[in-house]
Amino acid sequence: MEPGRAGQLTARYAIYLVPPENHPLYHFGQHFLGRDAHLCGPLPQPVLEGVYPERLAAITESPRHYGFHATLKPPFRLADRQSDEALHKEVEKFVARQIPFTIPELEIGVLDRFIAVRPSWPCTALQSLGDDCLRAFDVFRAPPSEEERAKRQAAGLTPAQEKLLERWGYPYVFEEFRPHFSLTERIEDSAERYTVHQAIRTICGPESLADLTVDSISIFGQPDTRMPFYQIARFQFCG
Repeated sequence: MEPGRAGQLTARYAIYLVPPENHPLYHFGQHFLGRDAHLCGPLPQPVLEGVYPERLAAITESPRHYGFHATLKPPFRLADRQSDEALHKEVEKFVARQIPFTIPELEIGVLDRFIAVRPSWPCTALQSLGDDCLRAFDVFRAPPSEEERAKRQAAGLTPAQEKLLERWGYPYVFEEFRPHFSLTERIEDSAERYTVHQAIRTICGPESLADLTVDSISIFGQPDTRMPFYQIARFQFCG
């Protein structure tokens, strides 16, 4: 095996949207999940009315693992003959063509039993950014393993989502793309989900849901599946 290739076989990368560091949503999301994905350090989580601290830690475990973000290009292993250096260069070329835009209003909502920050209204520019990222960086993506594929299928996919999984390695893209910043994993109990949802709305000030400027994208990385994702680099739009 060529030098360095062993690490590439287990490492994963992703293209994420992260709020600007001067936006209150950036700080709210990091503290709510309890981890700074940029500095890779733990943060104290807030106190939620009606939710024990250990329960909050449990229902935020998965989003904390991935870091506070909205997905543009889902996690992937590098394809053969690709490298992280080449990925960085391609992202630099991509952002040189991108023009900043604004998401005018955000809300705390429920998506398929998990709670997330999402646009209050469809945002065409954000949808296009997700579509463009998916296409632009797909050459770097190795096909999903059988284990990864089975994990996705276990969620119960529609025929359309199955086709997207087969072609793009992820079922929630293009017409299935619902941009959001995850705050919890799925909460199956509807009463608990309501309690958590209302408690989050209480502590999330309006400034965190104010107009959000999208002027950069970030590469996140994960050395192996046991380790959390962290922000490797942020790339400012130059268009």
